[in-house]
Amino acid sequence: MEKSKEIIDNEKSRELKDELLYAVIRMRKSYMLISSGMKLHIVEMLILRNVYELNEERGSVHASEILGKIHISKPALSQVLNSLEKKDLIRRKLSMNDHRKVEVRITKAGRDYLESSKEPVDDFLDKVIKKTGAKNAEKAIELMNLLVEAAEEAKSAK
Repeated sequence: MEKSKEIIDNEKSRELKDELLYAVIRMRKSYMLISSGMKLHIVEMLILRNVYELNEERGSVHASEILGKIHISKPALSQVLNSLEKKDLIRRKLSMNDHRKVEVRITKAGRDYLESSKEPVDDFLDKVIKKTGAKNAEKAIELMNLLVEAAEEAKSAK
């Protein structure tokens, strides 16, 4: 998607800023709907799913590999892994080959949790995609990613 360098007047700028903030708040509320009734935060769920998928592919996964798939900071990942380990959904241990790396494996409880929570989350997302249409969902993802990138650039420019 091409970045726009439009010049807009102050009144339109204020309206646009307000609408953008309102949309972000509404998006956050809908994100809360996904995780309501679940014992995991949505980020924990995403990381647990990634650990499961990577474990299935190759047996174990290094924490650093998860960072490559999910765009969060190392401290945030560490916090989530601590939480998942306390809930007995994953196990961590030092790599036998490289003691600087930590291997992460999903537990039976983690697999069971994913299995039990998969259907409600998928049903919710299926309804959203059905309502918006696949093409619009793809456009929304592209725009949300662009907004996140712009927000991250604006924050780092300070």
